Amino acid sequence: MDFGKPKKKTKKSNNKEEVYENELKEVQENIEEDEKQLTEEEIEELMNSLELHPQKSDIRNVWWQVCGNEENKFYDVINHFFTLYDEIKHKYKVKKDDFRKNIWAYFDEMAKKQLPEKETSFEKQLNDLVKEKPITKDEFRVLTEKYKTACTELREELFSMCQVEIAQVMMQLPWWKGY
Repeated sequence: MDFGKPKKKTKKSNNKEEVYENELKEVQENIEEDEKQLTEEEIEELMNSLELHPQKSDIRNVWWQVCGNEENKFYDVINHFFTLYDEIKHKYKVKKDDFRKNIWAYFDEMAKKQLPEKETSFEKQLNDLVKEKPITKDEFRVLTEKYKTACTELREELFSMCQVEIAQVMMQLPWWKGY
């Protein structure tokens, strides 16, 4: 059984920033629509409600929720920095021309390249576990926690990269230049 997420078709555009802005909107709409993304607490409740030896379909559904939740956290990181940048830009009248481009480049590296690699690696581990024997709820929980830890490490790296971009914007402030 394959535990990979079902893929959705997206609209194509030649403008890279427009593609990402559209993608961000689509993710937000998907969360609000029928593909309701569960919260961390709801996923935990779902995990706790699993049988000792869960059905493969239940494992798959929880796995998709965990993966979707982790991916959405990457969007939360960049949304935070876009909002922060806009506030600084409007309040202090400073601008960094390549800020958005750089943030999207970091996002591409972390969320579009490295995250899918991690997800694929963990899906392979999950598939291997399920093929060997019926997986227990605790084994599944351990695997999902390891996956979430790996995602947190990637998000922390993305966060650090974005902090550098914000610091470069802040260094343009008149009161900062006086130091």
